Amino acid sequence: MFDISNIFPNNVDVAVIVKNMEERPKYVKLNLKDNLSKIRQDLKKNDIINSTLSFSKYLEINDECAEILDEENYLLIRSSKIDWKFFNEYHKLDFGCTMGIDGIIRANLKAFIIQNCDSSKFGVEGYRRRKVKIKTKEDWMMNTNLIFDIAVKNFLNLEISRETSRDDTLNFESSSEFVTFGKFSLKLKDLEPTLEFLNAVKEAIKSKDPNSFRQITRDFGLFIPTEIILGGRVNYDDVKLSEGNFVRSSKGGAIKVDKVDQALHGKVAKVSSSSREKSNYYSSDRVKLIGGEQPKNLNEFDEKAWVESLNDSNNCYPIEFRESISIFQILPDYLRRQVIESIGKRIHYTKFEEIKYTLKERGSAKIFPLEMSPKISKMLKNKDADCNIFATVIDVMGSKNDFFTCQILCPPGGKPDLIIHCIQDTPQLRICELKVGWMVIGYYTDFNSILSDFKTQLNVLKSDFTFVKNGPAINTESLSFEYDPIIREIPPCLGIPVLSKLDSSNRSIVIGHHFFNPQENKIGKCTYSYCSKSNQCTTLPDFTFYTLIISNYIIPDDFGSISCQTSRSIMSFRRHYTVLNNDIKEENTRLNYISIYSTKVAKYGAIFIKRIDNQVKVKFVPCKCGTTCINNSELLEKDIDFKYFNPPNI
Repeated sequence: MFDISNIFPNNVDVAVIVKNMEERPKYVKLNLKDNLSKIRQDLKKNDIINSTLSFSKYLEINDECAEILDEENYLLIRSSKIDWKFFNEYHKLDFGCTMGIDGIIRANLKAFIIQNCDSSKFGVEGYRRRKVKIKTKEDWMMNTNLIFDIAVKNFLNLEISRETSRDDTLNFESSSEFVTFGKFSLKLKDLEPTLEFLNAVKEAIKSKDPNSFRQITRDFGLFIPTEIILGGRVNYDDVKLSEGNFVRSSKGGAIKVDKVDQALHGKVAKVSSSSREKSNYYSSDRVKLIGGEQPKNLNEFDEKAWVESLNDSNNCYPIEFRESISIFQILPDYLRRQVIESIGKRIHYTKFEEIKYTLKERGSAKIFPLEMSPKISKMLKNKDADCNIFATVIDVMGSKNDFFTCQILCPPGGKPDLIIHCIQDTPQLRICELKVGWMVIGYYTDFNSILSDFKTQLNVLKSDFTFVKNGPAINTESLSFEYDPIIREIPPCLGIPVLSKLDSSNRSIVIGHHFFNPQENKIGKCTYSYCSKSNQCTTLPDFTFYTLIISNYIIPDDFGSISCQTSRSIMSFRRHYTVLNNDIKEENTRLNYISIYSTKVAKYGAIFIKRIDNQVKVKFVPCKCGTTCINNSELLEKDIDFKYFNPPNI
């Protein structure tokens, strides 16, 4: 067959006509020798077509085509099939998201690639009408970000919400009425991280700086909505409901909208307002239109025409985001685990409660069950969370000579309990009122809560001690942790001994501890055992000691140190402090976790903390064995500091 393209120049002006579209023909230079695939690329490059259009053979030859009757001709027709690649390209669905005060913010860098996508169309079930009460900034952001999944609240970018310049315009006692027309949904599948995202994560892990992950979330976003509802949405803020319609007044004028379900059957809503924004996001002071063909102004808003325009999928915009996951969730398992460990442990649960404690015989420990929810119990059993329990005990009534300490009993595969010891100078039977506090610390394995808090740095170190017959009563060692003394002072530490069993061999043994400075940038740990029945030192038993190091915390006032510089060695502790007459006076009665530090290098001994409500006292225990097994004479009160930690109630 004669090739007519040989008689034309390579590039000629071609009119592009889309069948069933009212748009005028568009003209572009094309090479007649190119195949359809190459022509499609050229047309996409010139923003003439997208992936919703396909070529079809032109069968009706009219006058306009008379000059090329011998050639096959093609028209572009609108495809009824949902092409997820087009919507992905147009709405940047393969970019991570951050929640902002005015709506979803797409990241600058691509974190993942969508390999596949499931799509499904809606019928009448796509129409929804809802009213949302807005009481907090988070409620406002959830509404403006088109997110109604409660779980995604964990992804709220606290930094953005604090920096908003529109705080004074947010009325948290308002409400928002919106109508959605969901036309179809896209469910993203087989998400693969980009090489750029993988390299950024590896560099952050290598840096050992948790704040590096904050920069990653700024570049790649916080989360990924894996299901997107597309269609149209009308939003009315500060709505007053009345029978058959709702009416509201605003700066732009009065607004009256008939029931939208009536509009679906031919009635048109009348709207009066002002202002217009770019793209398919139209806004007045109180009204927003998302998706659909946009009116030139709201005075000309034809709701029926707007609803009908949504039948063209090109006019459909994201109106709701569902099933959001962290961007780190798409990483390979080994990298995901490294990210979790790099960010560090977090507090999952804290509790304080009052109990009755009956003293019946000297040197007998009491077991206090730790009541916990199924959620916390499940978390403790999760090996990936690697949870630890830290505890404290406080004497509410206060006795002159007695004091209490605690340990954790955790049998292999069993439920953890609290062991409470009372050390008495003179045995007596009585009922005591105690406050016990305990907290669960571990990794967050789902990323839901740690991504908004990169300031907190909690490290837990583990030390095992094995019983040796006629072994030592005291043990010292340096922790495998270093800090920079130029930047900060020694960080607060808390400690807890954990026993795997409690029987006659260790029921009366109290394991005490304090911390010290073996050298300028290191932390030392001193543990010792004392028999509450015989009031003398004894060989250290089998136990595991856990040290919690608070390097940083999201609330700076919730951790720190206070020097013990009073002859009475009594201080009051709370969240804020005022120095007066060598005492720390109470401003907030919230209870604290407290530990003892020796400020002198290589000076240590068997000392305990006596807590009476809001006061702390140092107790030097005597040993009746007659030897210098525990050398308290080297340690003076002026050598002692208190470290404290005030975790929030969770």
